Amino acid sequence: MIQEYTFPHVVVVLVDEADEHEHQLDNDLETSHPDVDSTLELHIGTGDFSYRTRVVDGTTVHSVMRMKNNQWKPQFTIEDDEVRTLDTEELTTYLIHQIRMNRAIRRRLVVLIILAFAVAIPVVIYSVVVLGIQTTDDFEKFLIAGGLTVAFIPLACIMMSSAQRSVDDGVYAIRPNLIDVFRKQIELKEAPYEKEPLEKRIQRLQRPYDVRDD
Repeated sequence: MIQEYTFPHVVVVLVDEADEHEHQLDNDLETSHPDVDSTLELHIGTGDFSYRTRVVDGTTVHSVMRMKNNQWKPQFTIEDDEVRTLDTEELTTYLIHQIRMNRAIRRRLVVLIILAFAVAIPVVIYSVVVLGIQTTDDFEKFLIAGGLTVAFIPLACIMMSSAQRSVDDGVYAIRPNLIDVFRKQIELKEAPYEKEPLEKRIQRLQRPYDVRDD
């Protein structure tokens, strides 16, 4: 509520703090989507994920929450531009794909870290004991670390690419409108190098299953 009082040569405007606070709460109020959540539970296999939206400064913020220790905590957020052209079914497919992709990447990162330690220890021992490289020298430390990094970059790329193909196939099998999601994402891209990877993913999904290069 705004009240205005006029005195000689002075205008005093009082803003009701309660109204201002209420407006802020309305602006930040989260909206849940039970229909989306039920589909997520069906395809993810757990009810630990919830899709929420809220409007902040006129822009819709999309969030996926996850239940941890009996509390909903943010898992990841999505830019409105990424999903504004998707209908409810396509949005749900997009969320399923994102959740599965995050899981697949995390699993592969754990495997990659384990492999890194399994390979790094013998390499360091071999470099020091057999080759006589002294780890007290910064340059020699750089050689060892650099060699390990270069060796694992291709492996990491292969594992991430495998994760993407696996998730694409899995989601497409249960949600064929994944191709429509990719097509609408292509429409939002401007540069050819941004469109090309999505176009290739569509082409691969449309090929007969038995000839996919998995």
